[in-house]
Amino acid sequence: MKGFNKKITGFAPHKICFCMGFTLVEVLIVVTIMGLIMGIVMITVGSARDKARDAAIKANLSGMRSEGENYATDNPGAGYSGFCNDSKTMEYRNAVLAQNKKGVGCAEETDGKKWAACADLIYESGSYWCVDWQASARKIEGDCDPAAWSLTTCPQ
Repeated sequence: MKGFNKKITGFAPHKICFCMGFTLVEVLIVVTIMGLIMGIVMITVGSARDKARDAAIKANLSGMRSEGENYATDNPGAGYSGFCNDSKTMEYRNAVLAQNKKGVGCAEETDGKKWAACADLIYESGSYWCVDWQASARKIEGDCDPAAWSLTTCPQ
């Protein structure tokens, strides 16, 4: 064993080992996997956001239904006449507009005896939520066109 007892002194800069890092391929694989995970998370978060918007639409229309009863009580003899354009009703309609960007269709009979309102849902596309003077609240298949809404009772 020649040189076994030889003392090592000094530092040899040309003998530095770079074997402790990651290769470019390893880094790219990790970045790709992280990108896939983020894509899946974003899809999940997006659908949860749409479900929350649908819940907000339903809650605002439910509040509008309650407000309808208060309106009729506060305006004896007039019933629901003027309800769709009342300031409190408009607050609910504007809250729904902020969620679905289409607004609320609201119609009332001229004699003030009946009213109904609808709003398109987001997550459950192709359907809308309807509330009316009979305290009905249900999902209906189809589209609610706020500008053309003329029903005063929710369809069955």
